[in-house]
Amino acid sequence: MKYRICIIFLILMLSWSMPSYQQEQPRKPAMTVSPSHMIVHPGDTVSFTVNVERTQGGTTVCEGTVYLDLSHPSARGLEYITFLQWQSDKFSLHEVGEARQFEFIIRFKPDAPEGRYVVPITLKGEVKACPDAIPFDLTEFITFEVLREPSNVSLKAWFANPCNVCVIPDSTGKAKPGTTFTYPHRICNLGTEQDTFTIETESSQDWEITVYWDQNNNKVLDTTETRVVASTDLLAPDECFPVILAIKIPSSAQEGVIDTTIITARSTSRECSDSATDVTTVTTGTPRTTPGLFECAEFEAETFVLQLGSCYVNNCVPYKIPVLMRAQVTNHGPTEISNAKIVVEPEKFTIDGLLPQYYVADKMVAEESRTVDIEGYFTSLPPLGSYVVAVTLYYIDHYGDEQKLQEQLLVKMEDTAKNYFDQGEGAYKSGDFDTAITMFQQAKEMYLSSNFDAMVTETNRYIKLIKASQYFDEAMNLLQEGNVEEAFALLKLAKGLYEELEELRMAALIKKILSEDEGGESGTGTIPRIISKQAVAGGLTWIDIFLMVIIGGLVVYIFMRRPR
Repeated sequence: MKYRICIIFLILMLSWSMPSYQQEQPRKPAMTVSPSHMIVHPGDTVSFTVNVERTQGGTTVCEGTVYLDLSHPSARGLEYITFLQWQSDKFSLHEVGEARQFEFIIRFKPDAPEGRYVVPITLKGEVKACPDAIPFDLTEFITFEVLREPSNVSLKAWFANPCNVCVIPDSTGKAKPGTTFTYPHRICNLGTEQDTFTIETESSQDWEITVYWDQNNNKVLDTTETRVVASTDLLAPDECFPVILAIKIPSSAQEGVIDTTIITARSTSRECSDSATDVTTVTTGTPRTTPGLFECAEFEAETFVLQLGSCYVNNCVPYKIPVLMRAQVTNHGPTEISNAKIVVEPEKFTIDGLLPQYYVADKMVAEESRTVDIEGYFTSLPPLGSYVVAVTLYYIDHYGDEQKLQEQLLVKMEDTAKNYFDQGEGAYKSGDFDTAITMFQQAKEMYLSSNFDAMVTETNRYIKLIKASQYFDEAMNLLQEGNVEEAFALLKLAKGLYEELEELRMAALIKKILSEDEGGESGTGTIPRIISKQAVAGGLTWIDIFLMVIIGGLVVYIFMRRPR
């Protein structure tokens, strides 16, 4: 019985001690590839990461290696890939939760065809000095979708005529006294909507002016054309209204008298106008007319001058500056783009009259071009600087990659800079150095931002003159107070600036003062002698009195001390 019990007990112990291979089979470490799928184009260089972690219950990684498995049967398209960094160094993971991350870099060859490329990544663990490790290998995959280059999209932005009306042309003429002289004009709607324009005229000689409708548009006032107009008809976009301006020359007009006539068309839908000028000279010779171009030329430029309350392109609107920018988006192909929009982003000021975003197109196919008008008003401007307006294009191409292009437009403020310069010059001449230095510093900042080197040099000259004058005046005040050392230090600074500016008279005066102070042969300078007298007459200082008390005490102590 005892033997049976021992045998049963031994069997139970053996069964408990037998390993459960199915339950305790060590798991392989976890390996993740990020990202696992990428869209690339021929010629691209891309990178991805592989993370290896020892999980709970997993085997120790002993002498592990991660590499791109070029011989794996699932590999496809690897002949079009250049492997720049494709294998890790040997590494180990002993603790549960311990992880390592590796970066791999590959380049797709320029001739790589479109298609799906599968790159196997193998993690291999070996057993050498780690008896508790179990050899393993694990393979994951990263997939590349190789597509041809995305659309080649360009963005061009510029400032255009901010007004929706154009009056043409400017003309000159010679007319006889006592006659009616005529000039043909056209009033054109440059806007994107229908509009009517009122017509105004003004003569510098106050001569009588009448405007007729040129019904047959032959630029001549025919006998049948008797309709006098004070406004145009309703004009469609890009439609023009022909008129004849007739000016009556008085019989008393003298030879050589010049009249300047201005014909102005004003929009009835917005604060906008344009004008043309006719210059008439009275003559007794043969009359003739020399018209300008009958074309409404847009004002296209990358920069223009803004100033509140001023006139820009014959449009005078106090404290409200009309602005028109145009942006042209071209999809050069070969793929289409979608959701194209333009965003206007001023960098140093706010735009109150312009929308932040402008629609371009839901879809633009290859070789398509779109032009977008960005119009509105500037109702405020900062006081200084050249201001950058960034016109940015956002779009999504056929493959879903978000793209961004940017064009920068400068708004130069040289007129305002000149105004500050003139104020600084006036303040300097009147002796108001504080105001002068403030004005010149503001002008200099603007000239620097506008790369106006000549005016920067001139502004710097005034600033140095003001500094030299301030040094000199302060030195004179210090001399009057008896502070010779600081006074002469400032005089030396002033002297250096005057010499640099070639102000020889002031430099010579300061040199004379300094040479007398340094013990020159003359030694009879008026200012040093006055200062010396003032210094003596100034009386004793508290330090002098303190020293005299100490000396007096010592003398008393010496004479009162009795020998022992």
